[in-house]
Amino acid sequence: MAVVRILIADDFAPVRQIWKQILSTDARIQVVGECANGQEVMDCIHQLQPDVAILDINMEPVNGFETCRYIATNYPHIKVLGISVHNEPNYARRMLENGARGFIVKSAQKDEMIQAILNIYEGNNFVSAEIAPIH
Repeated sequence: MAVVRILIADDFAPVRQIWKQILSTDARIQVVGECANGQEVMDCIHQLQPDVAILDINMEPVNGFETCRYIATNYPHIKVLGISVHNEPNYARRMLENGARGFIVKSAQKDEMIQAILNIYEGNNFVSAEIAPIH
């Protein structure tokens, strides 16, 4: 398996740093960029060309739903993993409707995050067990 190139987008810098640190412990994953909001993702995604974009839902001025729709429309080869502190099935459903291939909650353990990334990279969908009943 090739190394999966990841873009992390969250409006809270410490969260981005923690995810980067966690994901960097797996040799199959390389974090190629970090963004503080959806507008930054739209501005840099062409240059970074990640395989997977991890998008927080609650970002300003452009949220995760809008960013996901933009990526799905303009870069359909880039897979989106939605992430939120909320374990609401409606959030997961909306992300999937906007083109995401997966959704996990921020409280997910390292193994679940990595499993989600690898699954969607391989073309499968993934939803956290905590909210999986939406499928």
